[in-house]
Amino acid sequence: MKIKSLLSITVLSFTLALLSGCGGSMSGTYEAQSNAFFDKLNFVSGDKVEVTGYGNTKEATYRKEGNKVVISASGENQVFTLDENGCLNGGPQIGVYCKK
Repeated sequence: MKIKSLLSITVLSFTLALLSGCGGSMSGTYEAQSNAFFDKLNFVSGDKVEVTGYGNTKEATYRKEGNKVVISASGENQVFTLDENGCLNGGPQIGVYCKK
């Protein structure tokens, strides 16, 4: 019985370690490139991001899923893709944001 419990704990620990590596966190300020919807995205502590546009800054939350970053505010989600240059691409209507 002890071996089965030890094996279960080992498998659970390994699974949690593997899953924690899938997400990750973002940090720093990503500035808008030409024709972007927002001015900048500032990733602060934990899962918080400050979204600045049109002279206003709003706090939102985010989660990272592989090369995708999902920003959520007021019940709305915006998906960004981390490109090969490390920039966040929100598509043609939202634009591209690169780390300052």
